[in-house]
Amino acid sequence: MNLKSKIAVILFVIYGVILTYLYTAPFSIENAGHNADKVVHFGIFALGSVLYLFLVKSGIGKGLCVFFGTVLLSIPFGLETIQGYLSYRAYDNFDLLANYVGIAVPLFVYFSCWILKRFRWFSWFLFPVYTTFAIYVQLNDVFSKLFTEKIAVVFDIALFFSVGLLFFHTFTIKNKVLSGFFVLFLVVFPQVLKYMNPSFGTSKLLLAYLSFLTARLFYDYLKKPRIQKEPEVSQKKDF
Repeated sequence: MNLKSKIAVILFVIYGVILTYLYTAPFSIENAGHNADKVVHFGIFALGSVLYLFLVKSGIGKGLCVFFGTVLLSIPFGLETIQGYLSYRAYDNFDLLANYVGIAVPLFVYFSCWILKRFRWFSWFLFPVYTTFAIYVQLNDVFSKLFTEKIAVVFDIALFFSVGLLFFHTFTIKNKVLSGFFVLFLVVFPQVLKYMNPSFGTSKLLLAYLSFLTARLFYDYLKKPRIQKEPEVSQKKDF
């Protein structure tokens, strides 16, 4: 096991210990806001999923990958069940759902990126599906209904950013005319949402454009060629 694998395992174990403490400690965040505890559950297990991906990429071997993967999938149900037996905590099916959604999202993003990198045509399928989902979410104010205002803003930013990033991956082409036509979509898209949904205010409109701009800058950064330093060759001088 190399150093990177050892660090990954240690981080995952520390994560498990902290997670167990948070689940069994006598405190609650249910009063933090509307469904704020669900967001915390989502975030904690999304972090666990990211750590698992780090484990897999560190090269620990298939056996350990299966073991830690089984642990990651078992922890949400196990800890939530334990909470049901604690007098100061309670079992909640929606918390359990938030846990598994948190695990699933990073894995979905990772494998989607893996597929998009190898099969460019897949983005032509994924983009309209994901954009339809984004339209539904915005027209029905899903985030605002589920969460507090501040949390909803964070999810809105993530949604617009991901739409923009997927858009640039799908439609970035060398032809300036066609490229300009596709970019026009990003200009019109938020305006259409504002027209169709009165609650889609000017602030959210600006938020969408800023998210698209950030997505473009991030996409350009990802596509920027990396300059690899050539190893220095020591030359011995003969005297």
